[in-house]
Amino acid sequence: MTGTGAMEMYNRRGFIAGGLALAASSAARTAAGAWPVDIVYSRLEVGAAKPFSLFHISDTHLSLADEGDGPRLAELAKKRSDAFGGDQLGALRDALAWARARRTDLIVHTGDLMDFQSGANAAAAKEAFGEMSFGCIGNHEWTADPLAHGARAPKTLPAAVSKAFPFDAEFDSHVAFGVNFVSMDDSHYRFTGRQAERFEAEVGKGLPIVLLVHVPIYTPGTFEAALNFWGVAAEMIGVPSAELARYRSDRHRKEQLPDATTAAFVERLRREPLLKAVLAGHEHFSVDDRFSETARQFVTGASFNRVARHLAIA
Repeated sequence: MTGTGAMEMYNRRGFIAGGLALAASSAARTAAGAWPVDIVYSRLEVGAAKPFSLFHISDTHLSLADEGDGPRLAELAKKRSDAFGGDQLGALRDALAWARARRTDLIVHTGDLMDFQSGANAAAAKEAFGEMSFGCIGNHEWTADPLAHGARAPKTLPAAVSKAFPFDAEFDSHVAFGVNFVSMDDSHYRFTGRQAERFEAEVGKGLPIVLLVHVPIYTPGTFEAALNFWGVAAEMIGVPSAELARYRSDRHRKEQLPDATTAAFVERLRREPLLKAVLAGHEHFSVDDRFSETARQFVTGASFNRVARHLAIA
């Protein structure tokens, strides 16, 4: 397993004071005219019609609100923006500019583009997808309360938010360069029977498949990387390492506790020879690991921390 992580300074149980060192240092590098985005470079052989490049972004956590969103969301936007370094939109624009300058063939985003539902976030997301090719949504797109986005939270997607994304939130597919990019909503750590049925139709096309999801699907390497990442994070921000590592371990086990439909579908994915890669986010660090005999899983770090992945695909 290989991987590199950009330090996430945000704990999902709340805010960790003083935890924005990496975002601040990245902003300083940008202000000084240095490298504006930390790029993880990877290669992938899928049997494409011809080689192409793909730019993978995830977890921007846009935290915007305007007058039309009202005072509650304005206050929430200020708090959440501070928690993620205060320049999520600037980080996203820098990432897109980097990809554009290098004539990247495809740009994808694997969820949590928005930190919560607001008119301003939806408008910014729609503008961003004017430059991006396709993607999937994350758990934060489903709620107006970013601290209530777990598996038991109600799933609602207002029309204004849905229109910000140029794809079907539940399931969509896009063929490019002879590769079938299938995007699925697994934001509440579940796959549905309807999604499984639609996936079979995509298999029937006979093309190599790259799956886009928000939450990584369990692999031992990804799980181990998450525990190691959060152990280091604990030391950097002054939280007792054992306490934070235990919390992360418990959370990951709960997230990866599938219902019967999800478990059966994941096993189906592992057996599918046309599946060549899984692209995911959610964890705010970057790692890649073997998913199956034919596929790797690439988890890409947080866009708000100015991290992205460049994939050379052949």
